[in-house]
Amino acid sequence: MTSHKGTIVVSIWLLSCSSIGFVVRSWNLKQYVLSSQDFVQAAEKTTQTLDSEQVVVSKIMSSATSTEDQKGRHQHARHTSPDGGKCISMHSWHEQSYPNCNLVHELRFISALRDGDVEYIARGGINNVFHYSNLPLNESLALKILMYGSNQEYEYTYHDLKSVRHDSIVMERLTKSPYIFDLYGYCGFTLILPFVTGGTLDGRLKELHGKLQPENQNNTNQSTRTVDSMTQLRYAVEIAKGLRDLHDIDEDGVPSATHGDLNELQYLFKDGKLMLGDFNKGEFLSKSSKTGRPCTYKPPYTNRLYQKAFRSPEEYSNMQQTAATDVYALGSLLYYILTGNPVWEQYLKRKYRKKLHQWVKDGKRPEIDSKIVNSKDPSIVAIKTAYEMCTRYDPAERATAKNVSDYLEGVWQELVEDGA
Repeated sequence: MTSHKGTIVVSIWLLSCSSIGFVVRSWNLKQYVLSSQDFVQAAEKTTQTLDSEQVVVSKIMSSATSTEDQKGRHQHARHTSPDGGKCISMHSWHEQSYPNCNLVHELRFISALRDGDVEYIARGGINNVFHYSNLPLNESLALKILMYGSNQEYEYTYHDLKSVRHDSIVMERLTKSPYIFDLYGYCGFTLILPFVTGGTLDGRLKELHGKLQPENQNNTNQSTRTVDSMTQLRYAVEIAKGLRDLHDIDEDGVPSATHGDLNELQYLFKDGKLMLGDFNKGEFLSKSSKTGRPCTYKPPYTNRLYQKAFRSPEEYSNMQQTAATDVYALGSLLYYILTGNPVWEQYLKRKYRKKLHQWVKDGKRPEIDSKIVNSKDPSIVAIKTAYEMCTRYDPAERATAKNVSDYLEGVWQELVEDGA
């Protein structure tokens, strides 16, 4: 059993098979809508087998080559040494894992599902999220479960196992950070996390800029609504601290892990503070065996990046990447905080896609309203400056996440002391 910040929790091993279905919210198991007739039977069979993970992992490992080579979609990131040496892991923990699968039965997922103690909440790009309630000590957990494998037959591959392990090990190492979600348990393709109800950065920014009406609030005239710049600055400080802690995970000033998908939906509010999660698209960075200098890398799934407007010039150009790629994405979030609009929002339709890609490749930035550009508000000036620090065209010239965090935190402290 693992203890994190005084909270003792357990993990669950769920559904290591491709027959996982989509489950919709309901309090009665008979009313659940399943995309597969044998969802419950498959789940029961899986949870009855103590060594099921070993069986599944063995199958995945034995078929890794054949499944990952299809159309080049599931290959590992290609690391390139700066000096001809071999790229090796920066730290031994990159190759470690800490699953606690032997506690699987203590949550009794299938029974809890039938009893109404497990509720389907939402789905992301590749995961389903369940809310697990009625636990001892009134604990409330979230179960994040990979909903299907990533190959053409939706079978699990070695890449899937690796991505979930990456997610878990980053949170395990960053339990010390107040800006990264804690990991309560992990096994196979399932993570046990805190259950939070504070919403996403995306939703809060829409409220802040008057695009989404907050709950339990009377209608207001949005045209006369004033955006609280100190709140904007606080959000900027907190998201920068989350990325800073990820990049300085070993507290040696050298980034050894990336996020790979930093956007407004990856930051959630817990107890009023923004916290970062979802590290399964990130990469553990490597170093040269000759000199110890960091290697660059080119990640898989480059065919999917075109759906994301927050991507960097090097990503759109399919070039080698470093931790600076995350910093560019941080800049895109600062733009959203500053303006109330996601980057390139008006150019996300397919007909503008080629033009948008070329603009980003050429280093063009989205326009900012002249009122913001000319603002003398110190909070606005600070966020605008940090945005420019993050989005320099050359990755080598971009500020580090720590540089940005320290700058924003310094401005915040000065304004607080001055009574702003």
